[in-house]
Amino acid sequence: MVSVLTWSFLLDGTEILSYVLPGTKIERNRLNISGNQATIQVIKNITDIINITAGMNIIIKRGTKYLFRGRIKIIKEEDNNIILTCFDYLQELKYLLFSKSYDINIDSQAGEVAAIAEDIIINGGFNASVVTSTTFLKKFNSRRKSRLNRLEVLTNVVNYILYYDYDSDLVKFEPIGLNTYANPLIIGSNVYNVPIWEEDLESVRNKIRIEGAYKEDTFIEYFNGTGSQDTFTLEFSPIITELTVDNGAGFITQKLGIENSSENYDYTTDRDLKTFTFETASIPSAGSNNIIMKYTGRVPTPVTKSNPSSIELYGVTQEEDFNFSDVVTVDDAETRVNELLSLLSFATVSTMLVTDEYSLDLGNVIYVNDVNNPSRSGNYIVHGIVHNYPEPVDYVKVGDVDFDVQQFFNSVEERIRALESPDDILSELLLQIFELAMIINYDASYLKVSKASKDSGVLYWDDDTQGTWDDFDWGDDTEESFVISRIVQRNNTYREFLMDSEFVDVLNTTATVDSTLNTISFSSGQVFQTLAVSLGVAHSFFTLNIGNQSGSLLYEVSADNGVSFQTISSLNVRTAYVSSDATGIILRITENNSSSASLEPLRSINDTLINPAISLFSEVN
Repeated sequence: MVSVLTWSFLLDGTEILSYVLPGTKIERNRLNISGNQATIQVIKNITDIINITAGMNIIIKRGTKYLFRGRIKIIKEEDNNIILTCFDYLQELKYLLFSKSYDINIDSQAGEVAAIAEDIIINGGFNASVVTSTTFLKKFNSRRKSRLNRLEVLTNVVNYILYYDYDSDLVKFEPIGLNTYANPLIIGSNVYNVPIWEEDLESVRNKIRIEGAYKEDTFIEYFNGTGSQDTFTLEFSPIITELTVDNGAGFITQKLGIENSSENYDYTTDRDLKTFTFETASIPSAGSNNIIMKYTGRVPTPVTKSNPSSIELYGVTQEEDFNFSDVVTVDDAETRVNELLSLLSFATVSTMLVTDEYSLDLGNVIYVNDVNNPSRSGNYIVHGIVHNYPEPVDYVKVGDVDFDVQQFFNSVEERIRALESPDDILSELLLQIFELAMIINYDASYLKVSKASKDSGVLYWDDDTQGTWDDFDWGDDTEESFVISRIVQRNNTYREFLMDSEFVDVLNTTATVDSTLNTISFSSGQVFQTLAVSLGVAHSFFTLNIGNQSGSLLYEVSADNGVSFQTISSLNVRTAYVSSDATGIILRITENNSSSASLEPLRSINDTLINPAISLFSEVN
C-alpha cells in the first residue's frame, strides 16, 4: 500500500516545509555529470521568515531517507511564488580545474582507476568511498580539466557510477549494479503504471576505433643536400634528434636550437609539421645522402576492434571513432576500446515505473516482473529517480546499462571549446531561449454516483417482476428521486480552483465566491463551507494545502458530514481525522482576525491556474 511519509526541507537550518508547493521535484540521474538537481517551488511570503540567497545549503528528507543535499544556484520569482534551482554538492567538482599526471610506475595510485578517482575526489575537498577496480592505466592525465570531467572519464573506463550519497554524505565511485535491491518491482503490485518499453538501436556502436595512442621508436632517414634547400620533411614527428651533415670533410654533428630563443645553432625542428630546418640554407652542400637524421619519433597507433556477435545479431555495422587526449599508450587504448564495446555493442531496453519502493538508489540492480509482457521481465539497472513533492510515489527509470556516445565530451561547454568557439557563446545561446508555447494538461476532477429505488407501481421494459402490459398503465406522472451515494475525487484529492460553485454550500457560506476572478473574499468572521467533497468511504488521514492566502483564516474539517469539526493546526502536514465515517467530508474556512482575508489559486506567468486555492488529500489507512 502506498504510504505518505513526512517531508523535510531544511534551508540553511530553517525548516520551510509549510512554504513548499506541489510541483517541487528532485531529479537524480546516473549519467548526470553536473550532479543531481532539485527544483523547489515556494510561496513568496517565505521571505517573512528567511532571506533567500544563492549559495544557501538545502537538505531534503522524506521519512528517514535523505533525498538531496546541495546549494541554491538559481532563484527565480514567478508571480506569487519563487522557484529555487539547486544542484547537489557534486557539481562543485565541475569548476575545480587541475593539472596532474598519474603514472603507474611513479605515483602511489599505481595506475589503479579507483585509487586515481579517490585522489581526485579527496583533493577536491570531499570525502570519498571507492570500490577497487581491476583496471590499471599506465598514464592518466589532466591538463587544466575539471575534476568532475576526469572522474566521468574514469567511470566510463571501468563502467562505474559516480554519485553523491546523501545519507552517508560521501562521494561514491563504485561498479554499476554493485547492490541488488531486495524487493522486485511487480507490475500491478508495487508498480502503479503500465510500463511502455523502449529499445534503442541508434546508440549501438559495434566497431570502434580509438585514436590518441602512440608508440616511440628510433628512425634513420637520409636526404640529399642541394646547397639551397633549408627545410626537410620527416616521416614521423621528431622527439629526440641527432643530425649530421657531410660537406666534403666527413659527417659533422649539427647543433639543435630553438627559433628566436637560441644562439649559435644549426637547425630547428617542428614536431607538428614533422620537419627540420637549417638556420643557413647553404650549410648542406649538394650531395647524395649527405644529410643523416637519427631521431626518436612518435608513431600514432590507433586501436580498432569490433563485436562480431552484435554485428550478426542486428545485421548492421555501426562504427564510431574516439580521440581522447588522456590516452597515450596502446595498452590504455585497448582498455578503453574493450570497455566501450561492452557498453555500446547491444541495444538498450528501458522504461519508466511508478512505485512506492522508497529505498531504491541509482545503480541498483532491480528485478522487474512485467506480468503483461513476460519477455521484458528480468534484472535491470536503476538509471534515474524523480521524487515529486508531495506525491507518495517515485518515478524510476530502469533499463540496461545505457550510454551516451557523446558522453566523453562531458558537457556542452567542452563541445563548444572542441570547435574552437569562444566560451561566452554558451551564455549567449542560453539567453536567446524564449517560451513561445504553453502546455495545458487536462484531467478528470471527480466522480459522483447517484441511485434511485424502483417504484413498484410503474412498468419497466423487459422486467417481468414489475408486471405485464395487462396489469399496469404506461408509466405514471411521478419522477424517481435520485440520491447521491458516492463522491470520489481524482487521486482522493479535492482541488478547488473556484471556477464554479459545484461544492460550495451556499446555505452556510457567507464569504463571497467569485468564479470569474477565482477568489474567495472574507470580511470579519465570514465563512466559506463546502458540501461533502467525499462520500461513501471512511478516510483516516488528510493533508491540506492552500494556494495564495492573504489575511488570517481558520481551517476546519469534518469527516462525519458536519457532526463534528476539528481545527487544522498545520498546513501541508499529514494529520489523522478525529472522527470519521462514510457520511461525507466537509471543509470550513473562517476569517478569524476581525478583518478581511482572501484565498485564490496560484497562477503561472501566463496567468493560467497551476495550483488550486484548496487541495485536500484524504487517504484510507
